[in-house]
Amino acid sequence: MSLIYVKHPNDEQNKNQESFLLNFEGAEQQSHALLFNYGNAAYPYHRIDPTEEDYKMWLEGMPENLRIEFKVMGYEKCRSSLPLKRFANEIRDVGMDEYIKNLLTPENYEAMSKIGKE
Repeated sequence: MSLIYVKHPNDEQNKNQESFLLNFEGAEQQSHALLFNYGNAAYPYHRIDPTEEDYKMWLEGMPENLRIEFKVMGYEKCRSSLPLKRFANEIRDVGMDEYIKNLLTPENYEAMSKIGKE
């Protein structure tokens, strides 16, 4: 059984990840598998294409200095920004943490939640 249970939508990427894991054993292999599972879960979350209406609502909630900067950039340049994509998902009641939590095992979700807090 593969240590990578959340598959990337690109088959070639799945093969690359599996091949990469063969270079490691034990805890190091588990650690890399955890990161691949998390990354593969997060990838489709960020593929949403925010609408121009999402962009306008996103700007409204920003401090003035940021709002001006992102307004100058315009919708087309901001469409691919991760903060705007996350905002668009969350206003549709799809929070990133909950989305990923539903794809990872409870143990892996807990392990990822601890990273950076230690």
